[in-house]
Amino acid sequence: MVELISLEDIMKATTVISPFVRRTPLIHSDSLSKLTGKQLYFKAECLQRTGSFKVRGAANAIKPLEGQKIGGILAFSSGNHGQACAYVAGRLGITSSIIVPQDTPEVKKSAMKAYGAEVLQYEFTSVEDIIRAIETVTTEKGLTFIHPFENPLVGAGHGTVGLEILLDLADADIVTIPIGGGLFASSVATAIKLSGSKARVYAVGPEGACIMQLCFREKKMVQMQVNERILNTIAESLRAPFTSELAFQQSLKYVDDVVTVTDEEIVQAMKLLWTRLKLVVEPGGSAGFAAILAGKSRHQLARSW
Repeated sequence: MVELISLEDIMKATTVISPFVRRTPLIHSDSLSKLTGKQLYFKAECLQRTGSFKVRGAANAIKPLEGQKIGGILAFSSGNHGQACAYVAGRLGITSSIIVPQDTPEVKKSAMKAYGAEVLQYEFTSVEDIIRAIETVTTEKGLTFIHPFENPLVGAGHGTVGLEILLDLADADIVTIPIGGGLFASSVATAIKLSGSKARVYAVGPEGACIMQLCFREKKMVQMQVNERILNTIAESLRAPFTSELAFQQSLKYVDDVVTVTDEEIVQAMKLLWTRLKLVVEPGGSAGFAAILAGKSRHQLARSW
């Protein structure tokens, strides 16, 4: 049995990551609360360094490597994890290489390069292709691989979002979190549940490309075929075709349920976040709000509000 991330692990991470991250605000919206009939607060990780929460996990995993004799670090990413690893590695004087799928947005590849990373682009048709590419580059270049959803240090860093939510809103009753590979959602859920909060935590992924929903249904780890539907979702940052034992077990223990939203629902959420809050939020980051806006929380979740 895999050893799960603890509240102590997450609390330790707050000190490790502090030089690399911003304390992002929890923003209340009167207009969106009226629109949905719920008091809504938004954790603005879109204002985080590198543009996403990923820098939290990257910092907690890469900082301990400082001063060690390694050839550099390697990450596999559709964008956000890669940017975060490149940024943290650059701050520490560690070289970085990032493997990306061929259709990774150019803006994200450019950001990785700007942070000093070598970007290695591949066309993948299966999970096996991804694994082979990672193993080959790791061996050839002598790099240390920073897994986006299998590294417990990465997860502990991500979990600090949950601690901050409760510091700003101790009586939160429901938290919706975007989910891809599952480590972020499960780690935030861990921080919330183990802090004694009674809040229910729901993870939200893109319809047709949510591996953790399949795992929840089967109650076991499964893989998703890398097909046209998963590749074409607008929420490219959430389209993980597989998960890890750590993320799966952590999710089963601390996440209440997993639901999905359509690309159209995500786009509507993005528009409202911009027009009402003036927050530029990428598709993946809008998934949690999309579920509430579309009524998925009332109709899809196994547990009622």
